[in-house]
Amino acid sequence: MIRIIKGAVVDGAKPDAKRNHGIWAYRADRYSLVCGFSHQPLLDACRQLKSLYGLSGEIAGLFREGRDTPDLTCSVEKGATTVKEPKAGKVAFGRYVDLSMVFPRTPEPALAAAE
Repeated sequence: MIRIIKGAVVDGAKPDAKRNHGIWAYRADRYSLVCGFSHQPLLDACRQLKSLYGLSGEIAGLFREGRDTPDLTCSVEKGATTVKEPKAGKVAFGRYVDLSMVFPRTPEPALAAAE
């Protein structure tokens, strides 16, 4: 699994940031070009992994600093193609997509073993 480390909430790349707006710093330790500031760090990291390193079949996970368990996971391919691009730098609402139709449902390993 590719570890995407979610850092502190920042206002952006500017050093004089004064307010937190839900933008996180992120980085991938094994892939030095994967880093930045984002509202959606896992998805943006997947886009970078796909475009810069050509990865698509790998699984990426979003980890908090010092944690061993990811908060979110997805395949690099799905994460890279899930991003909704803002128009003219503004965030816009997108059409609702039923994610159960996009991502196949797989039973949790602990639940599958119990059955």
